[in-house]
Amino acid sequence: MAGLLTEDIELRGATTITGNFYPPAGSITNSHLSTSTDDRITAGKVIHQFPLDAELVETSTTIAATTKMMHIVRGATGTLVSLEAFVVTSPTGDQVASVDLQRAASGGSFSTVLSSTLDFDSVSVALTPTSATLSSTALTDGDMLRLVVTIAGSTGVMGAGLLATITMQEKPT
Repeated sequence: MAGLLTEDIELRGATTITGNFYPPAGSITNSHLSTSTDDRITAGKVIHQFPLDAELVETSTTIAATTKMMHIVRGATGTLVSLEAFVVTSPTGDQVASVDLQRAASGGSFSTVLSSTLDFDSVSVALTPTSATLSSTALTDGDMLRLVVTIAGSTGVMGAGLLATITMQEKPT
C-alpha cells in the first residue's frame, strides 16, 4: 500500500528512488544540476537544438543558382524548428532569388519541406531575416537536408550575398 505525504519535506544526504519519479513541471532548474564535469546529464539523454548556418553566396558576390548539402540527421528522431535567410543586397527589377529547404530519406529523392520558397526580390529589405513556413517538420535518423537556391528574372540586377540558418532539434537514440 502506498503512503501519501501531504506536507513539504526536505531530504538531506543521498536519496534513492526506486520506480518512477515525476517532479512537477518547472521544479528542476539549472541550479539543481551538478556543475561537476564527472556527473552531468549525458548527451544521450537530452534534446539537442542547434543552428546550421550556410553562407550560400558571399557578401559581395552576385547571387547565382546553387545547391548546398547541409546535414545528415543523427538521432532517433528530429524536428525542423525554422528556416531564416537574408540577402546583403536586394535584387532590382524582376530579379528573384528563391531559397528552398529539402529533405531526403537515405537513398531517396529530395523534396521540399516548405509551404513555399523564401523569395527575395526588389521589395525585399536587405539585411533583414525572413522566415519560411515549414510544411513538414519531422525528421528521422539518416534523413539528409539541403538548401537549393534558384534565380529568375530578365530585367534589373540580381542581389548579392545570401545567408540561411536552419534551426533543428535531434533527440537521442
